[in-house]
Amino acid sequence: MNGGCEREPEVLREVRAGRWPQAADEELRRHAAACAVCADAALVAQYLVREARLEREAPLPHPGLIWWRAEIMARRDAARRATRPIAIAEWVAIACGLALAFAAVIFEWPKVYASALKSGVASRLGEVVAGFASVASNTVVMMSVAACLALAAFVLYIVWAESSR
Repeated sequence: MNGGCEREPEVLREVRAGRWPQAADEELRRHAAACAVCADAALVAQYLVREARLEREAPLPHPGLIWWRAEIMARRDAARRATRPIAIAEWVAIACGLALAFAAVIFEWPKVYASALKSGVASRLGEVVAGFASVASNTVVMMSVAACLALAAFVLYIVWAESSR
């Protein structure tokens, strides 16, 4: 043993047998008290023996319960993977809708504002929104169709990529 003590195996044997320190040889206990290597070995061995005993005493769950939990986790994971394209499509649709609304407000605001000024009700929000809705514009329709086509292409790509796995 490199840096060890020749009596260390005796100390370890006593610890494993459960006789340390009470029933161990008096001379061996005195040696372990004076020898740092043996004292450390006894301390570590006592800890490991105690942990092994606790591990043996810990009740294991029923195998059927373990299998059932694994099945539930597998089903949840499969459901999460299956609904991922739908969740992505929802977020893309929300983003496209917000971008479309923002673009429509930017492009059509002069017409809406002018209409509200002509009617003299620029201070009332409800009527401004009603004026915005009454303004017919090819730009808004074209942007809506383009956003729907882009969204449909993206959803088809996601569904195709998930089904090819």
